[in-house]
Amino acid sequence: MAITHRQAKLQESKLGIERRYPDFASKLFSFLERDESTICWANTWNDYHLSALRVAPSDAIRRQFGISNEIPVLIATYESSLQPRVLRQLDTSKELRESASADKDFAILVAADRNAEQFTKDRTRFSYPILTIYTNDLRDGKFTATNLRSEIAQSMRSMNHFDNSNEIHHAADFFGRVQDVEALTHLASVGQSVGIFGLRRAGKTSLIHQVRQQLERKGTESIYVQLNGVVDADDLRQALVGETAMVLRNKGGTVPENSGMLDKSFNLTYDGTAAKRWMYEMEALLHQINSDLVIVLDETDHANEEIAADDESEFGDRQQMNLVIQHLRGLIQKRSDRSDNKLSLLAAGTAASIFEKSIRFGRDNQLFGFASSRPLGSMPRDEMREMVRVLGKRSGLKFDDHRVFDSLLEEYGGHPHLTRQACARVVENVQADPEADVPHHVSIQDLEAVYGSTAENSPTHATRQTFRNFEQWYPDEAAAIMKAATDGQPAEPNHVTHAIDFGICGPKGNLRQRALRRELCRGMG
Repeated sequence: MAITHRQAKLQESKLGIERRYPDFASKLFSFLERDESTICWANTWNDYHLSALRVAPSDAIRRQFGISNEIPVLIATYESSLQPRVLRQLDTSKELRESASADKDFAILVAADRNAEQFTKDRTRFSYPILTIYTNDLRDGKFTATNLRSEIAQSMRSMNHFDNSNEIHHAADFFGRVQDVEALTHLASVGQSVGIFGLRRAGKTSLIHQVRQQLERKGTESIYVQLNGVVDADDLRQALVGETAMVLRNKGGTVPENSGMLDKSFNLTYDGTAAKRWMYEMEALLHQINSDLVIVLDETDHANEEIAADDESEFGDRQQMNLVIQHLRGLIQKRSDRSDNKLSLLAAGTAASIFEKSIRFGRDNQLFGFASSRPLGSMPRDEMREMVRVLGKRSGLKFDDHRVFDSLLEEYGGHPHLTRQACARVVENVQADPEADVPHHVSIQDLEAVYGSTAENSPTHATRQTFRNFEQWYPDEAAAIMKAATDGQPAEPNHVTHAIDFGICGPKGNLRQRALRRELCRGMG
């Protein structure tokens, strides 16, 4: 039977890889296809050390692990100093994970560098399992007595993809919040300043990163400053100037003449004059950038005077940072009046009072109405289910009982971090059992074992921390919730408006988190 053009091209590409890597390529191919999986795409890249494959998984792998799309395989034969930028090809190459036919939840790296796993198991770089195969092991025949299905099972037992405290940057690893991303992107792109406010660890920072990526696709520049990462107001001023300068540098611009805060290489030079010069520097940079820009300020609670500070110096720092944002408001308004390119603010925090309250401490709030406030509530059931299903797939768990999802939703009310933490503890329990199957089918009993723990790293402990953070900023609402929980009655909806917006309570004031209700009834507060 004559072979098709596509089959002929595949055979030619595989021969090219065998010629490039004669000491291990044929053994790699045998391993990948031993369990009836098939290599369906191959290519040698211009860099002699790099090649790529995609493998159509066998029916057994599809059934067992839910890997239904083609598995991306990157071959990287650098003997030492394998750079993370090379591994990023797994994420960014249109021939690998970015291919429409590629699986997004599993990948394979074939590497010569024996230190490769320190990168592939680094959750800050990769949020999905990567099976690492060393070329020396292939040469030595260590993969002749195993198959792809067995190695996938072993790989999934070694990683817990629910247990991730880092913000998420890559769209393929971000779950849900579609309406929030679209709304915030639209508001920011038309020059509307907006603040996103929600519970601790509700996913505000990850959401902001997705919005920034969408803005970039629309041709809108953005800078990002995290207020809990700056020391004081002067440091904030320098951060704003420095990040804006990087936008200009990336656009091929030059440092404005007479700059007193930047050298010719765009490095910050601090001489104690930031408070006096920074607005001039910002205007000069924005003039040369000559395009729309969104200033993203994360953790704005650090510039909110509302909370009672531990000491006068902390309160003074908050006031000074708040003053910097007031000056930004003036800059944004000035550029709007002149019909310059759009400049706007995208803020994120827990306390919306920074923009919502007109009077604070007996005086006008200069930031009142500066940005519209948009609450970030709990995840809808369908979005939460997809997050749990995909992360479970990456961690060797199967959530195929609808009662498991119902239980998680009732326990944590759709809070993404609390839900992930509960599932992470299930993964730990499964991985501690050498007799457990992979994948493990999660049961109600698995979850109840987690719900009962009050240890420091437990979801119950995280539930308490989340509520206490809410209580700091909304003490009256927290008091109403605590009373309602102990009385066994819903809270008056008008008394818990932010709690409803953030997903702690339902529209009628009923407590949505069973874990929180249990803790409040135990006397937390």
